[in-house]
Amino acid sequence: MCTLPRVVRPSRDRSRHADLTHVGLRGGFTMVELLIAIAVLTLGIGAVSSTLVTSSSLNRSSREAMIATSAAQNVLETLHAEPFEDVFATYNSSAADDPLGAGSAPGPAFAVPGLDVQVDDPDGFVGEVIMPGPGDLLLEDVGDADLGMPRDLNADGIVDGADHATDYTVLPVRIRVAWRGAAGDQTLEFITTLTRRR
Repeated sequence: MCTLPRVVRPSRDRSRHADLTHVGLRGGFTMVELLIAIAVLTLGIGAVSSTLVTSSSLNRSSREAMIATSAAQNVLETLHAEPFEDVFATYNSSAADDPLGAGSAPGPAFAVPGLDVQVDDPDGFVGEVIMPGPGDLLLEDVGDADLGMPRDLNADGIVDGADHATDYTVLPVRIRVAWRGAAGDQTLEFITTLTRRR
């Protein structure tokens, strides 16, 4: 009798099990890989959300700054349009010396639609015109480097402590807009010097 070599083949069940194990190791994600992918995705979503919130806040802050700049420029143009000798009396804090009669001038404070007043603002207005000296006094000896003070305002060659509300030839002016905005309390200032036109 002749003996043939015997070939042993794995049973079908065994080969299926081997194939499934093989696929399981190479064809899917492990739990660690899945957790890392979720963590990376979460960080990415968080970064995008943060960027959107920051961008929205910056857009609001930019809009507020644009409103403040426009309001300050409008007041500056109004100051230039006033007769020079009336500017101080029109925009100081005293109503008694208003050019067209007591209480007829706007005074130093002005509203700016679209901007909220700061919590500690004493007059309840966002905008303010500031000139050297308190109230209805225009003084040369005020210390304010931004306004170029102290300074000779009536061109007599002397810087003194007298009131020059009626004889000034040069008028330094600060226009301040201070508001409560998206980024907290904000302040914008324009500084100019008005002179008598000849």
